[in-house]
Amino acid sequence: MPEEQTFCVLGKIMFEYGLHDLFKDGFDILHMRFYQLGKLMEEQLPDVWQHFQEQGVEIHMFASQWFLTLYTAKFPLFMVFHYLNLFLLTGIDSVLQVALGLLQMVTKMVPVLRPSVGQQLH
Repeated sequence: MPEEQTFCVLGKIMFEYGLHDLFKDGFDILHMRFYQLGKLMEEQLPDVWQHFQEQGVEIHMFASQWFLTLYTAKFPLFMVFHYLNLFLLTGIDSVLQVALGLLQMVTKMVPVLRPSVGQQLH
């Protein structure tokens, strides 16, 4: 993609998709997104939420990079391309959806995080 088009896409992502808001005013919107992710985890992934609380793991410790870079910093390029397509289709809320998906995958891989008998993940 030519440089000019790349810059235009960045501008669109920052301003029309709301990514710019995450960086403004002391990161207030970013902290709101952390709060939303925490509430979603508490509701949909209660074992993960409880384990994180017991271990002192706070949302910003793992999710800030996800929100601020749209998953481009730590994930394979093929996954980043797929995620950016999702982001362009659905917007900033996709960050929350993917975060929950990643955390649910971790739940399945780590025995201590698996739900108790009778408890289901949503």
